[in-house]
Amino acid sequence: MKKRFFVDWPRKKQLLFLLGLLVWAVLAVWMFMDQDDPKPSNMKKTPTDAAVSGSQPPQSEGTSSVSNMPSYTQADKQAAKQVAETFVPLYTTYKVEQINSMVESIRPYVTDRFYEQEKENAANVRPTAEFFQFRFVKMDGSYIEPMDSDLYWTSTITVESIHADGSKEQEQYDYAIRLRNEGTSWKVAEVEMHAV
Repeated sequence: MKKRFFVDWPRKKQLLFLLGLLVWAVLAVWMFMDQDDPKPSNMKKTPTDAAVSGSQPPQSEGTSSVSNMPSYTQADKQAAKQVAETFVPLYTTYKVEQINSMVESIRPYVTDRFYEQEKENAANVRPTAEFFQFRFVKMDGSYIEPMDSDLYWTSTITVESIHADGSKEQEQYDYAIRLRNEGTSWKVAEVEMHAV
């Protein structure tokens, strides 16, 4: 005789199934209630999203973009852009076993905090049998705008990974770099990258 769905299950299995169904129902109701919320979102786009869509992050109601943000001149933007465009090829070109030399090469272009963070990360990198070296190939366009009292530079970067067997593979990443004015110069304070 064929067992019937749910009715012929052991008691524990029935309770577990009902509990799972209840959790699923609560999540479904919560998701639909959240979609019906008429309040506008105050979330900002990430710098990468803003660069890809070509739009500026939305301003929250009652504030202007000028009120809390310093005004930057074209010279400020050009100086920050130059730092980012010098930094990226250095940051994306290195041999895995010599990663510390890459960290030292970026030092003049980054904040002390970013340098210490990268130095710590480099200490944890272990060479693998697969990857041997990474090499900057090209930068496709760039965009720089103020956000949260700093400047954000974005661009699509092509990097070549060179495997231990000599084979090469090119990959593209969207980079978003936060640049901070430290007195007389601009420094990289943060880097985000996402595969394209």
